[in-house]
Amino acid sequence: MTDQVLEAFDRFLADRPGVRQRLGQPGWALPDPREFQVKPLGNGNALLWRGRSNVLDIVLPGGARDNIILCDAIELGRASLTLNGGGNLVVLCASTKFQAKITIQGDGHLLYWGEGATCNEGTVVMGAGHRGTTVMFGADCMLSQRVTVRAADSHGILDVGTREVTNVPGSIVVGPHVWLGNGSTVLKDVEIGPGSIVGAGAIVTADIPALSTCVGVPARVVRQNTTWTRKSSPTEEQKDQVFRLLAQVGAAVPAPVG
Repeated sequence: MTDQVLEAFDRFLADRPGVRQRLGQPGWALPDPREFQVKPLGNGNALLWRGRSNVLDIVLPGGARDNIILCDAIELGRASLTLNGGGNLVVLCASTKFQAKITIQGDGHLLYWGEGATCNEGTVVMGAGHRGTTVMFGADCMLSQRVTVRAADSHGILDVGTREVTNVPGSIVVGPHVWLGNGSTVLKDVEIGPGSIVGAGAIVTADIPALSTCVGVPARVVRQNTTWTRKSSPTEEQKDQVFRLLAQVGAAVPAPVG
């Protein structure tokens, strides 16, 4: 079983060269699955884990098959994960806090949660019966409370003339060290650049550049060359840590003034 799971893990990423190229780059660490314990979940589904194996409440409906969940050490929190489909991959890197509700429907989707990213209360929805979408959160992201990330609408919207579904699911990339504020929402086909801030209650419907603050419905950029720290009164060393991370992930941090 272990060899089969590891082969399926490698094959999933090999079939997605764009994703595989991103993973392993600064801000997008990929844990080695061979360092994890493997727990079969039936019907080809498997949990690879280290740390607390009970941090996830995993729901696998009868048709769920061949899904792989990799969960690194998570210190605080508990998450529910529903996988209603087959051949999906969930990668949860090490975190100090992760409390979320995740629903994935359909086949071949990827959810990636970066190293050191934290979530106080979040909802992630993706798939809705379609194939192969991706939701990725880079290292050191911070999700506040009541944050929603929706790569799918769950219900179809039909064009009356053509009878075609007009709201097909998409993908989402939240770059490293992004702060999603209280009650914010990120919708499909969006990329948020490293170091940015999404204000409370904002709804992100289009790309947000790096080092930007956006607010409103729909979200609009109101300030550039801004970022954030986890401390309200950071020391110079804590500021340096943030700027080093941003430099590593390619964000163009301006030189200090004065």
